[in-house]
Amino acid sequence: MERKNYSNAVRLLARIFDRRVSTETIIPYYPQKVACAEGHVISQPFPRTSPEAQGISSSYLHQFLSQLEAESSLDMHNIMILRNGCVISEGWFGARRSDLWHISYSLTKSVTALAIGMLIDEKKLSLDDRLIDIFNMRSGILRLMKASFTVRHLMTMSTGIAFNETGSVTDEDWQAAYLESVSLFETGSKFAYNSMNTYMLACIVKEVSGMDVDDYLMSRLWEPLGITQHHWEKSPTGISKGGWGLYLYPEDAAKIGQLVLSGGVWNGKQLISKEFLDEATTFKITTPESCGDFNYGYQTWVGRNQNSFLFNGMFGQNVIGFKDTGIVIVSNAGNDELFQQSAFFTILKKYFGPEYIPSDSLDENPAELKKLRDLESSLYLSRKKADFSFTQKLKLKKQISSLSGKRWSFSNETAASIGLLPLYSQALQNNYTKGLLSIGFTAGKYSLEAEFVEADETHKITVGFMQPAYSTIVCHNEPYHVSCFGRFATDEDNRQVLILDIAFCETASDRTVKIYFRTDNRIDVSFTERPGKEYLYSGIENFLEAAAKKRIIEQLTTKADPGYLHYKVQQALEPTITGTADR
Repeated sequence: MERKNYSNAVRLLARIFDRRVSTETIIPYYPQKVACAEGHVISQPFPRTSPEAQGISSSYLHQFLSQLEAESSLDMHNIMILRNGCVISEGWFGARRSDLWHISYSLTKSVTALAIGMLIDEKKLSLDDRLIDIFNMRSGILRLMKASFTVRHLMTMSTGIAFNETGSVTDEDWQAAYLESVSLFETGSKFAYNSMNTYMLACIVKEVSGMDVDDYLMSRLWEPLGITQHHWEKSPTGISKGGWGLYLYPEDAAKIGQLVLSGGVWNGKQLISKEFLDEATTFKITTPESCGDFNYGYQTWVGRNQNSFLFNGMFGQNVIGFKDTGIVIVSNAGNDELFQQSAFFTILKKYFGPEYIPSDSLDENPAELKKLRDLESSLYLSRKKADFSFTQKLKLKKQISSLSGKRWSFSNETAASIGLLPLYSQALQNNYTKGLLSIGFTAGKYSLEAEFVEADETHKITVGFMQPAYSTIVCHNEPYHVSCFGRFATDEDNRQVLILDIAFCETASDRTVKIYFRTDNRIDVSFTERPGKEYLYSGIENFLEAAAKKRIIEQLTTKADPGYLHYKVQQALEPTITGTADR
């Protein structure tokens, strides 16, 4: 089974890296993402107060937010700070919108753990229950292989199972593949992060309760907390993914963090036992130092040097609870990080580390509060807004008009694997482009409509130049809200360049498209995305090393050229193609 999945994954990488043809999936594509309704109003919102009313100075939070905004290595999307169940500061960065949900990636794992805790509270499950009993495994070989596997091992990421995240795009029956997979070390002996452990917890919820984990939580979590809009993607066999795939509004994610911080009590009702939450959010197993300043509890990170817990998803999706101070901080971002290695955690520790002790309350400071609220407001569009003089507006209008009605087409041999959706999102959703055919423009007064024609669908995006404009695109029946901010520039060869900064507002991904206008009526178009190549390269390199150990020998595992893998990743994530003007 491992050899098959490694081989399939290597074949998929080879297809992704071959720009001459569109990527053919290993398993069938099923649309997963659904539309997010605009203008959603949060049910049961937290009360809003001044920071001083909760014992924290406005100037202190002003410094914290200012440092986050100034840190160039971060791509923050939103931040929300609560104390004692009250929101004391919140802001959205760039063109991100407060009325849209955000993908949580592995932050989802901690939500699945709550469902397990509720089953334990209901006496339907225990941490020492064995997988062979839960799933009634009859095969003698499998029972022998999995005899020691318990719910506890899944909760602490200590199974050592080889079937991992790559299996989600190379195998349709994740549960069967997991149960047939081997362990790479003695079960329970050490920590090995693997999202398929969490998927198996979702399978356990289904097996024990008879309901999918999303449905099981409806009356136990979603409805009591007033979480009326969320979406959880499912596996090919129809089970919620467990370890990822959950879209939440930041304030709804904060509700879950506050529930845990409050010992499971919400509006006077005990939704989950304090005993389970105490166990889940305290040290159970040591993690590598490279993971950051947190060890692991039950599908939840716990502070190494501070009484804190963390729900964490890659690229900067976080719910952090500080038990000693009653503070909850929620963030979404698009940082180049897998766990907790970014500058966000360095800044967080500086302001909310073990030494920080807030007061019970402080005297109100209207002047400092106004500065904080002004900063929160300015975060939105602060880096994506331009002021134009009358002369500059005339020039902009002329530049926009010069593109109206024009279209450039691309060779199928060079653009067959290039699309508007960022490559990372394509891979995560198993939703690959069929190739870019052309780009064309229609002019507005101070805006453009950019039309990206792919082999089987067309995406139209409004480009704003004063500030970002918002559109919705659909990629093979998966809708995405996007913002686009455009600007004209010139390069070192004095060519005019149109730069399109496109944010996929519900995800961690941004896409930048640079269009260089040549004197021969052709264009050179470069694509980049963030989070980008360094993270993907590291993941692919680790995977290929493991594949090589399995003696799966294909071109991608060759080490003859040390720069080969870097080159392939760069070509996939940062392609440049040339288009010819339509006559």
